[in-house]
Amino acid sequence: MKHLLTLVLFAITLIIYGQKTTLKVSESAEFKDKVKARDVLTIHTTDNGSTGIVRESKRDILFDVFDADLNKKHSVVVESNKKEKYVGEVVYDDKIKVFTVFSPKAKEREVYCHIFDISSGSHSKKLLFKATVAKKRYLFGNRNDRQTSFAISPNGQYLAMATDNIYKDVNDYAVRVFDATSLQLLFTKSYQKHKEKHFKHNDISVNDNGEVFVVGKLYKEGKKEKKKGEANYDFVLNKITDGNTQDLIIGLDEEHIRSLNISIIEDELHLIGFYSEKRSGNIKGGCNFIIDSENFSISRKNNYELPLNVYEDLFGDKRGSKKKGKGKELTSFYIDYILEDTQ
Repeated sequence: MKHLLTLVLFAITLIIYGQKTTLKVSESAEFKDKVKARDVLTIHTTDNGSTGIVRESKRDILFDVFDADLNKKHSVVVESNKKEKYVGEVVYDDKIKVFTVFSPKAKEREVYCHIFDISSGSHSKKLLFKATVAKKRYLFGNRNDRQTSFAISPNGQYLAMATDNIYKDVNDYAVRVFDATSLQLLFTKSYQKHKEKHFKHNDISVNDNGEVFVVGKLYKEGKKEKKKGEANYDFVLNKITDGNTQDLIIGLDEEHIRSLNISIIEDELHLIGFYSEKRSGNIKGGCNFIIDSENFSISRKNNYELPLNVYEDLFGDKRGSKKKGKGKELTSFYIDYILEDTQ
């Protein structure tokens, strides 16, 4: 059976907190699909205007290329398996690397990389490594956690991934670094190994020297967010190389933060998130921890309370002004993607 689909691309310029938004929409002609896709896994537009899209169906992964006028130019359907699951992707230049985990048995995991070249429309697949896990455990965490487990260096030379290795008697985590071109494993390093404390991974980054940074929550006791009204966790930034691991505690001044994402801005490492004065599921404003990478210390910290226009955009002028005036916090959110302010 043929399925008709339309590709819609959005070009967005966003200035933080809704001050100015420009939206340009381009729509392709309808095209016939060979199989029924249920999810768009990733999408990337190259400098020459070609767009690569990766989708998945019940038994296949689809790789499509559209030109600058959104005409479909290439299509590859790769047979998959119901035991093979998408876990993430990285993009560099004209190539998308899509990662999947195949689980042939309850405790066995095989991690694969699908290399999709948008310029040629070609696809290849390579086994990266095999691992053994505790029964029914996730190697890359739960997909609903919205954590980022893969990163590629700005120069495109290094590929890093963070994995869980949790058993009944120990919480253990590992980073693997690969040559991003050959996909040869360069090193594996364990970090945040604890018998009692639980570490919750948030985000990963790798620089042009192959140094890996991983940020996450380290719970003080159990897995609850609060104990006696205070945060029951510290954020920890881990710096990992082939020969060494370091960790930096990110102290909180009565804030409650759900998660932090890593962003490199003007060669500085930033840990960005939302803070609340009540609980980690709310938003009072944005927070930014700027890290001195050489000395591996916090150089400065900035908090930004949400401005009035955010409330007005969400609730209308009158209601938004009332909520802001009463100090109401926003609820029900997660960080999906960070856009840098142009100002």
